Amino acid sequence: SYSQIFLFALVTFIAWIIMLKRHRHLDNMAYGKEYAMTLGTNYAKEEKWVLICSCILAAWATALCGPIAFIGLMAPHFTRMIFKVDSNLKMMILTPNVGWILTVFALDLTQAFEFSVPINTATSLMGAPFVIWFLWKKQRI
Repeated sequence: SYSQIFLFALVTFIAWIIMLKRHRHLDNMAYGKEYAMTLGTNYAKEEKWVLICSCILAAWATALCGPIAFIGLMAPHFTRMIFKVDSNLKMMILTPNVGWILTVFALDLTQAFEFSVPINTATSLMGAPFVIWFLWKKQRI
């Protein structure tokens, strides 16, 4: 319903704003606990905020949209590969856009056949080879 969509958008926007305000601390935390603490980041506090916001966003998205396999896994990695970004601020802006592009591509893939294919199947067909390739590439490095 529209009320559920509005509530989902509101919760997502609030969590996103909270994380945007913390982007410098997130950048510091990416280099490790000790480094972040030397730069003045309260690591335990920021870690709790990240966990709370991540859990809320994942729970809301799964509850309202259903499990769309692999999009949440592929989008950040594609964003880093395509745009070569290191900043969490840029990642928070670019990753949702890459995510919806991947989802629209998967939706187009489901409608390309004469028979009906669930979108989860399409995202799994896209995501499983990506995960295998990504793990294989990481193992070689």
